[in-house]
Amino acid sequence: MRIIIILLAIILLYFIVKSLIRKDDKLHNKSKQKILYCKYCKIYMTAEEICSLDDNNYKNCKNYKN
Repeated sequence: MRIIIILLAIILLYFIVKSLIRKDDKLHNKSKQKILYCKYCKIYMTAEEICSLDDNNYKNCKNYKN
């Protein structure tokens, strides 16, 4: 009886450790966005919103500070 309880505890511990170590790459990469510093707006923003990478006029940016 003790052997069965010990084996069940080891199997349960294995699944717990496996779930903690495993990384879900699909979910992790989906929410991860590249953050860059905009020298004109003087803030950090996502690469999609940054005005210095686009050919847009940086003065028209909503985050632009004088």
